[in-house]
Amino acid sequence: MEKVDLTEGKISKEIIKVTIPLVLASVIQIIYNLTDMFFLGQLGSDAVAAAGTAGFYFWICITISFLAKTGTEIEVARASGENDHNKVTLYAKTGIQMAAIIGIIYFLITIIFKSPLINFFNLDNQDVVTNAIIYLKTISFAFPATVLGMTISGILNGTGNTKQSFKINAVGVILNVILDPIFIFGFNMGVFGAALASAIGSIVNFIIFIIYLKKHTDILTKENLLKVETKIMKGLFKLGLPVGIQNFTFAFISMFVARIIGNYGAVALAVQRLGSQIESVGWMVGVAARTTIVAFIGQNLGAKKWHRLLVGYGITMKMMLVYAVIVAAVFYFGAESIMNLFFAGEVEAVIIGTNYLQIMFFIQIFVALNSVNSGALNAFESTKLPSYISMLADLSRIILAIFLGNNFGLNGVWWALASSEVLKGIATQVLFVLKVNKIKELNIKDIFKRERSLA
Repeated sequence: MEKVDLTEGKISKEIIKVTIPLVLASVIQIIYNLTDMFFLGQLGSDAVAAAGTAGFYFWICITISFLAKTGTEIEVARASGENDHNKVTLYAKTGIQMAAIIGIIYFLITIIFKSPLINFFNLDNQDVVTNAIIYLKTISFAFPATVLGMTISGILNGTGNTKQSFKINAVGVILNVILDPIFIFGFNMGVFGAALASAIGSIVNFIIFIIYLKKHTDILTKENLLKVETKIMKGLFKLGLPVGIQNFTFAFISMFVARIIGNYGAVALAVQRLGSQIESVGWMVGVAARTTIVAFIGQNLGAKKWHRLLVGYGITMKMMLVYAVIVAAVFYFGAESIMNLFFAGEVEAVIIGTNYLQIMFFIQIFVALNSVNSGALNAFESTKLPSYISMLADLSRIILAIFLGNNFGLNGVWWALASSEVLKGIATQVLFVLKVNKIKELNIKDIFKRERSLA
């Protein structure tokens, strides 16, 4: 398997080389999400609400993917740093086996219980409910491919080969963008068309990943796939479990919050779903930074290059903080124009959406802190404590949403969503500093040093 060595060379150059494909993948995904919402928005806020409601279960599919992806990515990165090809192959094929099991189980749950899962939101608009069930039924067939695709992407990212991961992911996303208007308007499929386009994109994406692995690696040999390494799988699952639970809890809590938002009407729910997609401009690039830091620190830990990994952490953090300031400015000053683009003519939706984005302006710095620090802690295999703290912060969303909503209306709910990100950013920064101070080979001051200090 092609590997990008992050243990040698100029740090900033290597980090940028790894990060740019991940950022581009995030940008393409954001463009798709917003394009999807834009086309659905032409059908009205009910269509956005339907797709957004069912979309929670696609989100859960993404979150449970971390059960397989996280541990696989961490161990592949560490093994790559040690230049141990056999270990890389072992962890990779075990991660793929685990992903297949998780994806199939989740597919069966969603296809069997699709109606109760949508009825959980207690929506009073029957058209929204009907279309949400159609969307979930359609997209659920892509869930196994989604979990497997994310895990294989994690394998490539762990080896530093983010460029190939980006190319393959880009194909699926671009296909979605092309098919969306064709299915929604050309074939007059509406919400079903949006779901079908997404499902096809995910499945095609997975197929290309499989073709690449078959051509360039020995991971998918019959001998490898039929032999299950139970001990290795348990180890990967143990690493991924805290992150998986954290992300699942976040998605599940968001569903409860969506139920609270639903009390303010379908327009409020539609705005929240669209707003979260726009907000992803901040946190999806943060995901790219998190993936970069996992690969960079993981490889340098494997190579025992202590000073280098902290300098790399510092460079990544500075890059993310600059980006966060830019995003915050766009959200604050461009909120109304952005919402008018998606909800042209719907005055109530534009007002609610403008308030949402301007409140999210305040949290971008903390999103950046959480993204980089959680990735760094994962690379050190410290996945438990940061995940548990994040879960507590997310749980506070429900209590705060009820309390602030009762006292300040819908804006109070928006502030409840923002507050948990502040808590996460502060907590993960403290945890990272404590972790570094516990490792005798590391000196926290190295974070602030420039690259030339390695010369």
